Amino acid sequence: MRSLVTLLPALACTVSTVLALPLNTTNTTLPTPAPGAGAGACIISNATSPILPSKDPWYKPPANSFWETTLPGTVLCSRPAPAQDETPGSSAMNILFRTTDSHDNPTWTVTTVLAPSTPRSPPAMISYQHFMDSPSVDDSPSYRIYKEVELYFIVDSLLQKGYYVNMPDYEGPKASFTAGKMSGHATLDSVTAALRFLPDGIQYAMYGYSGGSFATEWAAELAESYAPKLHFAGAGIGGAYPNVTDAFEKLRELQLTDSAWGKHLRSAMLGIGNEHQDAADSAMDILISMGKLSTKDWEAAKKIVRSTSKMDAQAIYDFSGQLLQSATVQNVLEEDARFGLHGLPRMPMVIHRHELDPLSSTAETTSLWFGYCFHGARVLYHLNPDVSKAQGQANFDWHRQEGIDGMFKGMPQYFEQMFNGTFLPDGCRWVYDNWTVL
Repeated sequence: MRSLVTLLPALACTVSTVLALPLNTTNTTLPTPAPGAGAGACIISNATSPILPSKDPWYKPPANSFWETTLPGTVLCSRPAPAQDETPGSSAMNILFRTTDSHDNPTWTVTTVLAPSTPRSPPAMISYQHFMDSPSVDDSPSYRIYKEVELYFIVDSLLQKGYYVNMPDYEGPKASFTAGKMSGHATLDSVTAALRFLPDGIQYAMYGYSGGSFATEWAAELAESYAPKLHFAGAGIGGAYPNVTDAFEKLRELQLTDSAWGKHLRSAMLGIGNEHQDAADSAMDILISMGKLSTKDWEAAKKIVRSTSKMDAQAIYDFSGQLLQSATVQNVLEEDARFGLHGLPRMPMVIHRHELDPLSSTAETTSLWFGYCFHGARVLYHLNPDVSKAQGQANFDWHRQEGIDGMFKGMPQYFEQMFNGTFLPDGCRWVYDNWTVL
């Protein structure tokens, strides 16, 4: 959930080098298939530079259409991504598609598909769920790719290996951070939509770290029941928080001394309210009782919760504590946030974490792995005990470091094994190592 680049100067230097490379060195152009039946007339977009999703009319379904009656994953509209010279790879396409929210109602969102300059053979795609971690649609990856160096670098690193990349705005049009079903549905439907633009017979896998692991894990659990026609070569998650209530409690304590964690706690609470009106009502009742809000107004409530001047760390600690005691919110978190309750991943899977990750407990992740294995899933669990990188630093961020190590040391080799059919052919495996044994 936290920034990767600021941790490691060497990584930032590498990013600068990558950004200096020429783009679009070959012309691997993505096709533009016709929208699905019932989609209606798409809004014509002549944008030459990225526009905030909240201000860009293209991000909404066509007016006077019957998009709600289409199947999940139906392409409603597509366009070349704005400012192609500012995106990595050879070409990039924005796709507006139909999906399903946490209440099983039709909704929509956007994914971005990027083509490598030199595709590998046979072709393969990684669906990369970035750690959006925001209750604002303006932080969606389809827009953030132009502003965030680390997202650019991660996507470019996959493209440089010849993979096509699918990058969904999985929180949907309400920015439903920490809404599991919404995130999982949108991830799966983004793959269905993306495949219309890619070579026939292409293999695909998915990966997400921290907040991105949330969407990826839910997609893995829901895949068999919600999108049985999809056949993933594999999936990977890292820095996950299987028990969101436990993660919230840890964030409450962490944000008292580190405001960066406070931002994530505030965002997660608001994201739940964006998707669940009853949770928003509970939050507003608490804010009114605290004298922070005069009447029930969710937009006003969000501004107050996000403001460090109106609610300091202690106020957020008190507010979040009361919110977690709400029976309504407890039910929401159990039904729409907790891992391990909504299906068994059928694709081979990697779960990785650092033993000292402060955001979640090793016991929770180990329990998730054990439960999957007990019921017949194929899962490699990589637990990293390495403490050498701290070099005596107090409060070293192991959550962030594991994101770097897992994404750039471990997962590239695991992806190759997934696509050539040699990754974990049966059973489960536990690796206790600092990313030297694969």
